Amino acid sequence: MTVAVLLLRAYRRAIAPAIACVVALSAAPAQDHPSSLALTARDAALQALANNRALRVRRFDIAAAQADAAIARAAFDPVLSGEASRSIDDVGPRGEVETDRASLGVAVTAPTGTTLGVDSSIRRDDAAALGEAASARVGVTVSQALLRGARPSANLAELRAARLDVSISRWELAGFALELAARAEDAYWDLVLARQSLVIVRESLTLAERQRDEIVERIAVGRLAGVEQAAADAELAIRRQALIDAEAGEAVARIRLLALIEPTAAGLSRAVTGAESPDGTAELADPVDQHLALARERRPDLRQARLLIEREELVIVRTRDGLLPRLDLFASFGSSGYARSVGRAYDAIDGDVHDATVGLRVEYAFGRRAERAAVTRAVATRAQAEEALANLVILDEADVRIAHIDAERARAQAVASAASVTAQEAALEVEVEKLRVGSGTALDVARAQRDLTQRRLEGAEAAIARRKALTALYRDDGSLLDRRGIQVAER
Repeated sequence: MTVAVLLLRAYRRAIAPAIACVVALSAAPAQDHPSSLALTARDAALQALANNRALRVRRFDIAAAQADAAIARAAFDPVLSGEASRSIDDVGPRGEVETDRASLGVAVTAPTGTTLGVDSSIRRDDAAALGEAASARVGVTVSQALLRGARPSANLAELRAARLDVSISRWELAGFALELAARAEDAYWDLVLARQSLVIVRESLTLAERQRDEIVERIAVGRLAGVEQAAADAELAIRRQALIDAEAGEAVARIRLLALIEPTAAGLSRAVTGAESPDGTAELADPVDQHLALARERRPDLRQARLLIEREELVIVRTRDGLLPRLDLFASFGSSGYARSVGRAYDAIDGDVHDATVGLRVEYAFGRRAERAAVTRAVATRAQAEEALANLVILDEADVRIAHIDAERARAQAVASAASVTAQEAALEVEVEKLRVGSGTALDVARAQRDLTQRRLEGAEAAIARRKALTALYRDDGSLLDRRGIQVAER
């Protein structure tokens, strides 16, 4: 008995400083938070989509693409042009001649390759020897492309490609939003898990304290040997250390969640309340075929890939049009008037002075190497995009199938973990009863306590893993935003 007492005293001297340190740290007051934020998993996703600054940055890509589409549309806007000038010529003995010129016109180009212009011009000559003379003209000019630039599909290709870029940017933003929502939900469930772990560790600490006090009482009345207290003290110190880690883990999880959903750095100090239950067995995944069908329809990366192929088709149309030589038919019709003053010259336009011009304009570059190379590149790029889409379909299907397996596995693990907790609770009761009747040891009880805490932690992790697995499945099949009531513009 003397040897046991000496061992017990030596053991107490060794662990006493550690226990004191653990108690001091665990008793440190928590920082006060200026305000509280009540959240559910869906709220976390919505807050992230509303406030996340990285998402705000991505939204500017759509504005830039819309500006490019407006620039492409400007090619078919009417153009107003004008010019005014005065010149002075010295003609020797006849003196100087002052000439005033002014012109004003409007021209517009249509997707059919037709350019229509209406113009008006005046000229006034004031010669010292001859006096003033004026002329005025009003005319219409029409130009029609016959080869290059004659097809509306080619002329509108750039505008349609720019509008497709807007849709591509929107689906790219939708893909980022999908990932962000999934990250926010994962961060939310991580916080729920951290808080459940904290509760479990605190309960295990309370249980360890109660067991230690009971052992001390039994030692005092002589029903247990004094050496049994060493195991109880060691287990109590371990539980206090676990509490410190659990409290720090909860704080870190809270900050990581707030970093996704709070627009300011000051918001990182807010408290988060209203955690919902992470029931790991309640929600069931749909059959895998349904998730695969959703993925083919809703995944943003597939929508982007299909739009890119459509865009490359437009590039091919535009570049093939560039292989054609330019052949334009143009015609100009006008009426002129001449008089001593500008006003009278305009009045004389209705007279018999008319002009008409009809002609062809031809342009051909020998070899056309650049144009042929552009077509070859466009065809190759489209083929590359088609292969990328085919590969992406396979990869996405693999992602959905794996996520579906993980969701079902996580659900089965949640059920198994719940049963394991129940069994371990029964095992702990057996060990406690054995200690009470004198057939067990404090070390056996401590081990059973530790196993129960571990099983409870694993049960909480399994339930959270089930929720996160469902989030991953909904992210991979592209339906997460729809399931959270968030609509994405189609085009």
